[in-house]
Amino acid sequence: MRIELNCEQNTQVFSAVLAVLVKHGLALQAMQSVDSGHLFLHLTELELPLTQQLLSEFRYLNGVSDARIVSALPSEVEHKEVQILLDNVPYPVVLIDKLGQIRQFNQAFEQSCGDTQQPLSNSDISKFLRGFSVQRWFGSGSGKRELVEIQLSGRVYMADIIPLSETALFSHLPGAIMLFKSAHWLEASFDLSQIELGISEGRLVASSDETNNVLNSLKRLVDHPMPTLLFGEAGVGKRFLARLLNELSMGSDERFYSVSCHSQEYSLSEQLAEIAAEQPNTVLLTNIERLKSNEIEDAVSSLTAPQLGIKHLLFSSRYSPEQLAALWGGDYYYSIIKNSISVPPLRQRKEDIVPLAQSWLDFQSAKHQEVSPPLGREVKRYLSSLSWPGNIPQLYQVLQDSLEVGSLKRWQVSDIKYHHEKVVDNVSIESLLQQDYHSAMGEFEHLLLSYHYPQHPSSRLLAKKLGLSHTAIANKLREHNIRNKTDLDN
Repeated sequence: MRIELNCEQNTQVFSAVLAVLVKHGLALQAMQSVDSGHLFLHLTELELPLTQQLLSEFRYLNGVSDARIVSALPSEVEHKEVQILLDNVPYPVVLIDKLGQIRQFNQAFEQSCGDTQQPLSNSDISKFLRGFSVQRWFGSGSGKRELVEIQLSGRVYMADIIPLSETALFSHLPGAIMLFKSAHWLEASFDLSQIELGISEGRLVASSDETNNVLNSLKRLVDHPMPTLLFGEAGVGKRFLARLLNELSMGSDERFYSVSCHSQEYSLSEQLAEIAAEQPNTVLLTNIERLKSNEIEDAVSSLTAPQLGIKHLLFSSRYSPEQLAALWGGDYYYSIIKNSISVPPLRQRKEDIVPLAQSWLDFQSAKHQEVSPPLGREVKRYLSSLSWPGNIPQLYQVLQDSLEVGSLKRWQVSDIKYHHEKVVDNVSIESLLQQDYHSAMGEFEHLLLSYHYPQHPSSRLLAKKLGLSHTAIANKLREHNIRNKTDLDN
């Protein structure tokens, strides 16, 4: 119960008020004075007759003009107002005291901390932070405002740390307020389409040793450029790596040029002629396995002309150097391509899966000014356990499908719409190329049918998807023992 007294502010009035409470054996939980004419009391809840008697006795005291029941103390009203403000901020915010104890936080902060064994209130903020010491920041004084890179529960943020004593709103409170902004929130003033480009092509997340090795190889090319092959499965991020090298070399987006060797709209010669006019910093030739040896030789010869000023010449392919050498002849291949970088699939760099997923979710949430759903331990473990035959595009598509189900505040494993969990999905182009014709075609046919069947679970639907007759698909499903969903478990 909260009581407001309109009264004079002096020790006689305070003593008289306390005497009334002692008379009735009531414990005073809190007392607050906000100006010269109001005194607020916080008591335990009372029965109505005693409440009425208490108010009457207060009104008869000298120096007290009125007494009434109120819903909250001024400090509690302020706390609620602050909480409303905090909950309307889309990124994590927390208020801490000078000991680093959590005093107040918003929903985004709670979600970012994930599953915790103990309540967040009054917990030590240091348990959730890496790269920053609250105690060292406060030191002997109140600390100074800083913008620092911090890990909050394993995710990297730029944290704006503000001493509360420097603000008018919190001038009477100790501690600080911490605002955690991800890269996407910091870049909100920039063109979101540019951020989306990096996300859609597989923003380089160097959590695994495999990806760090790729990044180190790429950095060496900055100072020592040479014709380099980026090879790996579809969807592993080869084009993104080429763009990244261009950026590391201080090249703008306008000075990056990609040439498709499989384009049906423009011939290779037409695209090469356009490059000569653009004079880019970096050129990427994709799907080079589709070229003949003399075509790749002519392309390289024209692109390495000194007057063009092209610094980086890159090639991408699903074929390995050995396979390309066998295709063109070893002399041709090794005279043209001087270096190669293997870009591993997601199943070989599982440490990157969750950071990639979280990066994509952060971007989607930033577009809509929302908080991205946190990924709990079970969800992270599940995502990392999948093979992802479609690599980064498949990961993003599964996340998109899961988001479209509804607004998910906290994801469960059952919310992840991965349709190919039971498919033998660790088949790669490289493994097929090591087999004879009939074995490779049979394995690919089984993979193709198994991959699409969960989303098109009838012979008629699958026939429409694959552009074959209903009878042909029905026969193939029988041949590969794929008749219903339970067959995929075998």
